[in-house]
Amino acid sequence: MFRCAVCSLHSGAFGTAEELEIHIASDHIIHIPYECERCRFSKFPTEFALISHCTTDHGLKEFYVKYKVTPDFQRKREKIRELLQHSITLSKIPVGNHKRR
Repeated sequence: MFRCAVCSLHSGAFGTAEELEIHIASDHIIHIPYECERCRFSKFPTEFALISHCTTDHGLKEFYVKYKVTPDFQRKREKIRELLQHSITLSKIPVGNHKRR
């Protein structure tokens, strides 16, 4: 189980690192750049979330993953990586034994 380092006191645990990454990207960084090619108004915070959507909701086996790389995109992706790594590290420490920053 993984806990978010940003809101660890307020949220439950996430079953996978991918679910935690989705949470960090959408709830803390507000980074939702991935667009479904079928339903144009559906956007997703991670490539994993888009792939899950396309395979589950549309039954697609092949599709394009399209996004625009900008300085803001790169800055947000780096911040997501940092928070994800920090959260994973904190998740390895038993609850109650780590100090909040």
